[in-house]
Amino acid sequence: MGGGAGSGSSNNGTGLPGGGFASSGSAGGGMVIINALTISGTGTINASGALANNTVSIDGSGGGGAGGSILIYANSGHAGITAIANGADGANNFPGNQDATQHGPGGGGGGGIIFSNAALNAATSVTGGAAGTSFGNSITNNYGAAPGTNGVYTS
Repeated sequence: MGGGAGSGSSNNGTGLPGGGFASSGSAGGGMVIINALTISGTGTINASGALANNTVSIDGSGGGGAGGSILIYANSGHAGITAIANGADGANNFPGNQDATQHGPGGGGGGGIIFSNAALNAATSVTGGAAGTSFGNSITNNYGAAPGTNGVYTS
């Protein structure tokens, strides 16, 4: 399962919802297990992390949730399945007419893990999320917020 993201610090309680909750980290992706004789048709399984809240202005922003876990075991039919366990992007913050030096954005969530006993659709993805950015009046910077690393896909 994908891990939940870290929260940003909040002393002003900016963003929606108020009271500092907008600075919370977002949820990680879930877990999907498929054990079948045959997979029929096409479809997408998405266990990606949740996006962080981008409404924060003069508080730290939360990180993006990590991608989840997907396990697929079947005798046939894998090629029609696209599995996605991407990490979500970290939140941006918008200090407005103040410089962005006071508060940092959120980091990106790491990509998840996908195990399958045969190759899945080429669009299958475990990409890490991008780091957020703080957009100040005269400065745009990520202040050390890091992107999430890519996950693992094994077939």
